[in-house]
Amino acid sequence: MMPCTKESEITFEKTPKYLRKPSVPERIISTYKETGIEPKLILVLCDPAQRVFSDFKFSKRNGNESYFNQVSS
Repeated sequence: MMPCTKESEITFEKTPKYLRKPSVPERIISTYKETGIEPKLILVLCDPAQRVFSDFKFSKRNGNESYFNQVSS
């Protein structure tokens, strides 16, 4: 869960991994609605080929290529 913020503040967090699991946005919204807060989710997309290549380079650099091996098989 995101840290508490004042009404005048905006909390921001980003990760492309949220896009891999369709249940995540629903879970975020339902979690916050229990507190009376209605979160606004903003999705910013970039060129898909550049995004995948960037994710691949990041995963390779960190020794986590298993995701890409599963997708390609």
